[in-house]
Amino acid sequence: KEWCLPQNLSDSFDIGVVVSFGYFLPSELIRSFKYGAINLHPSLLPMYRGAAPIQHALINGDGETGISIINVDDSAFDVGDILFQVKEQIRPEDTFLSLADRLGDIGAEHLVNVLQDFEVVEAQKWPQKTKSNVGVLRAPKIKPRDSNIRWGEQTAKQAVDLWRGIGEQIGIFSGYGGKRVRLRSISPVSEAEFRQIPAKSVPGHIHLERVHKKNRIAIKCMEGWIECTSFQFDGRKIIDANSFANGFLKKDPLLNYFETLE
Repeated sequence: KEWCLPQNLSDSFDIGVVVSFGYFLPSELIRSFKYGAINLHPSLLPMYRGAAPIQHALINGDGETGISIINVDDSAFDVGDILFQVKEQIRPEDTFLSLADRLGDIGAEHLVNVLQDFEVVEAQKWPQKTKSNVGVLRAPKIKPRDSNIRWGEQTAKQAVDLWRGIGEQIGIFSGYGGKRVRLRSISPVSEAEFRQIPAKSVPGHIHLERVHKKNRIAIKCMEGWIECTSFQFDGRKIIDANSFANGFLKKDPLLNYFETLE
């Protein structure tokens, strides 16, 4: 995709504001504004520089994130001086959509405040601590391979955190019977409800159990189990755990495992 550089913006505006914009601003454009340009970034910089800070914070199981308002630097993305920063707790129930909405509201409110009192804020800015890259974390764009659950390498918590980060947008995937299937909704297994979980099992193993008169499905991770309540094979409609059990597991009881996609 090509982005056409706007012309004569400085004739009408004193400052440029960048939010969720994936193009690099050339130095001549930044310098054309009286006060340069500023960027609202959804992380506590220098943590999670890059295109997917919210996703990576959730995938890594962080308990805290925030927003940063920084000067746009013409040398690299997300490295400018910090004008304002505020923390926000990541709630256990947060997913990308809920956290992105909340950080968007918080960021918009503080962005207006910064613009209203810009000269005072500008005078109090501070550089990002980047000596030897201490405290710097990267948040690159999510690649297709990142969405594959690796049953033998990820714990149940890591699998759930992966779903929280990208499950609603991109999806998380596994292999079953030579086909790719999207696990559309997963959560930690409730041992109070699943009472027949095997003591020993291999990663990817599918455990089917009747809970409250319904078929429920648990899947073994490297450590612990997750429950999946809805599935979708490529090109097919979404099915619930009961339909998956009746349509696949009961027809071929030996095909009781998921495989890691490469």
